[in-house]
Amino acid sequence: MSLLGGFATVFSLENIGVCLLGSVLGLIVGAMPGIGSLAGCALLLPLTYKFDPTAAIIMLGALYYSNMYGGAFSAILLNVPGDSPAVMTVLDGHPMAKRGQPGQALFTSNLASCIGGIVGMLILAFLGPALANIGLHFGPAEMTAPPSAGCWATTPSRALSPPCWASCWPPSVWTPCPVLPASTSATCT
Repeated sequence: MSLLGGFATVFSLENIGVCLLGSVLGLIVGAMPGIGSLAGCALLLPLTYKFDPTAAIIMLGALYYSNMYGGAFSAILLNVPGDSPAVMTVLDGHPMAKRGQPGQALFTSNLASCIGGIVGMLILAFLGPALANIGLHFGPAEMTAPPSAGCWATTPSRALSPPCWASCWPPSVWTPCPVLPASTSATCT
């Protein structure tokens, strides 16, 4: 039932307008070579300060997705990838543009971006609550394991191993202050 309420909120006139504005601005910024989707969202973030939180998130989502597609313009037409996802678009799209098929290359990129976005959003909508419940059961061991594995995998020699492992330990191990709930008071020794 809350999913239907979310659709009612998204399809209000104000939120559709904000989504269109974010999409157009995202395409413009995304088509500029060298500005990636995250940098584009960071540049246009101040536009959302006066919006209510729901409209701001909708605009940022539209900015991000259209920035990702906007990078295909420079990748296909100019052979200059604007960000890292557009590198593979250069390999297929620019040769099509050189053969006189830039419209077909842009349409293919748009269609693939649309299908990928819809599939990703559907997976997130249906599996998100279950994954959140699993994430709430994570403890200190599960939170420490990924950085520790990363340190182990990227350490080139045993000489660098101790500093790297120490940086992966949680603060409760290497600080003299006890980790206590906020309601209790303690002094550092």
